[in-house]
Amino acid sequence: MRIGIAVAAFNEVITSDLLSAAEAALVDVGEVTVVRVPGAWELPLAARAL
Repeated sequence: MRIGIAVAAFNEVITSDLLSAAEAALVDVGEVTVVRVPGAWELPLAARAL
């Protein structure tokens, strides 16, 4: 299974912890692709690209 995660750099204190938890939960699932974007406005574009 392939999983994509789009994470914003804005509020990195929060998003870095969320990303770490998501990656830990998905470690056994398969291929996890992480895309980092500057802020919330770019998240839909990153999600579409995944």
